[in-house]
This record gives sequence, structure tokens and C-alpha cells, in this order.
Amino acid sequence: DKIAKVFQGTVRVEPPQSPSAFVGDFNGDGSEDLAVVVRADPAKLADVNGELANWTLVEPQKVTLPDANAATQKLAPPPPRPQVAANEQLLAVVHGYQQEGWRNPAAQQTFLLKNSVGRALHVEDKQSALAEFKSQLPHLRTDVLREELDGSPGFLWWTGAKYAWFAAKGKR
Repeated sequence: DKIAKVFQGTVRVEPPQSPSAFVGDFNGDGSEDLAVVVRADPAKLADVNGELANWTLVEPQKVTLPDANAATQKLAPPPPRPQVAANEQLLAVVHGYQQEGWRNPAAQQTFLLKNSVGRALHVEDKQSALAEFKSQLPHLRTDVLREELDGSPGFLWWTGAKYAWFAAKGKR
């Protein structure tokens, strides 16, 4: 119901897979967030891709992160806004608000993540991710969505502004 209300019918929840909905604190604010595997409704693509949509459309694998070792950062131009195709599989994320989390009627900060649904998608707490990838990790303050994308293990994580993909580079 939350996905239908927030996305106003522009996406539909995927038929049940193992599993298709995930709960965690993905943005690190102490409130429960919701992530759900969805598909874009072909009849509403203009709304899904619209610049005035009430959600942020992001392709996490194309998010450029600052160099943590550089004293001065060179700003790259932002990538072009991603475009969703008919029936494309996406990950919808609803950030929670206050104690009720994503169930709060005021919880409206939402994201559609393109090219972000892979194999073995599941929630992993930040302590587990830090323990496994400690030498490779970006600054991590949140739960992550762990999976394998295009044969590469890693996770989706909140940068503080948007979702990015972290590809694991071998073992610890």
C-alpha cells in the first residue's frame, strides 16, 4: 500500500520473489526504511521519468564519490538523468520518518534505483559490512542492501545524499 500511495501507480510491486521487500535503516537517521523490488508501469513512463516526480531517480553504479585521500576535490559534471524503460525492474526505497518509520503517513522521501536488483538481495547491518570489507569501505553509517550485481558482489549504500554501489574487491 505504501508503494502504491507514494509512487501513485507509476510502479507496481514485483510478484513475490524470495524476498521482494526489505526493512532497515538505510539512511542512518534511526528510523526504519523500506526497500521494495518494483517494475515501471509502461503506461506511466512519462511520470516515472518526469523531472518533477516526487522521487529521486538514481543509477547507483554511476554515482561518482569524492576521493577520500585528496585534499582538493575536482567536481565532475553530474551524469545525465537516468531514464527508465517499460517494465524495467527497479528498487524503490522509502525513507522512514520519526518513530513510525516508513509506516508514517508523512514518510515521503523516496528513491527509484535503476540497475540495482541483482542476486541474493538482502539487508546487512553496518557492523557486518564493516567487519567484512573494513579495508575497502567508504565511510559507512547505515545498514546496506547486499547483493551480487552483474556477477560482482557488493552493496547499495547511502552516501548522505543518494544511493551508490560499492563493488567488493576480492577478500578482506
